[in-house]
Amino acid sequence: MLSQKMVDAVINVKQAETDADSLIVSTALALAESEDLPVIVVGTDTDLLVMLVARATTSMHVMPEQPTDTVGHKRNSRWGWKY
Repeated sequence: MLSQKMVDAVINVKQAETDADSLIVSTALALAESEDLPVIVVGTDTDLLVMLVARATTSMHVMPEQPTDTVGHKRNSRWGWKY
């Protein structure tokens, strides 16, 4: 399994038993709280954005991003972000 290969390569792995969106957001916010570095969450799922906005505090450096295609162009965002 891919996750076992990552663990063998000493990469931190978390596997969601039920709701992956919730695990992604809680992990990102925990990192943002404990580290003095920005945390970037890449995704197109609106649930991620809603949970990040609801749970993040102003002291956290959390940035939602949309994925890019293989050429580096941003895909159309369902979130309506303007850069």
